[in-house]
Amino acid sequence: MKHLKIINAFVLIALLALLMTITGCSWFNNEYPVMRLAEKIPERSLFLQYWDIDKMLNDDDLFNAYDEWLTSHESWLEGLGINYWNVHYIAESSDSVIILQGDFRANDISSALEDRSYTEDVTSKWRHWESPDATEWVVFANDVLFVGPKSSVSDCVDVLDGDESFADDEFVIDVMDELPYGISSIIHGEKDRYILAWGETYEKKGSEELKVTTVYRFMGNGAASSDEESIKKEWEDKEGHRDVKVSVNGKFVKVTAVMDQDLLEPLP
Repeated sequence: MKHLKIINAFVLIALLALLMTITGCSWFNNEYPVMRLAEKIPERSLFLQYWDIDKMLNDDDLFNAYDEWLTSHESWLEGLGINYWNVHYIAESSDSVIILQGDFRANDISSALEDRSYTEDVTSKWRHWESPDATEWVVFANDVLFVGPKSSVSDCVDVLDGDESFADDEFVIDVMDELPYGISSIIHGEKDRYILAWGETYEKKGSEELKVTTVYRFMGNGAASSDEESIKKEWEDKEGHRDVKVSVNGKFVKVTAVMDQDLLEPLP
């Protein structure tokens, strides 16, 4: 019986591996926050940067970066009716929209914003408030809060209502599928000559270092191969980066390197 259980376990593992191969499963699937957030900003967005607050908060070596952000933003969170310990993920779009995901309560948000003379649009499908000078919107949709310029947040609302999102860009998805999951990621959708999209993910490596993985999605195999050396040189010249490795796989160029932890992009 024991041998049978072991065999069944191996069969199950093999089936799961096959399923992941067939479905193209990666860290960046619908279950992961960065994909969920990419589905909530406009397709025309130039980039989306994301931080996993839970990972940073529970890591002794990364806590200082989180603490610096909290020290300068705690009153801002209070002004939104949010307890800082309920924020799990933070993202920023190229349109200056800050996106917070966590365990928030609409009534707390409403009360805090009313105290600041924000006006709620009761006709909106989503909980939606406007600043007194009519320049900023705050929108609460399920467990996600959008804060930013009126026009930019309005575009996010259009996406919530069915417009195409950043996650509908096939090249953005190609890059996401090639990246590992880490404490922070930035995905660029802006086209740059032969590069159709690119992204970076930062993973913890030791107490003072991070592993950075960068993926470039090119128009074709030839363009990827021809840029391999220039990309490698660019990365080798970056201050604070070492152990640079570059590989080409069809239309993709992948770079891995080790970097100093203090070079991590600060939270918004």
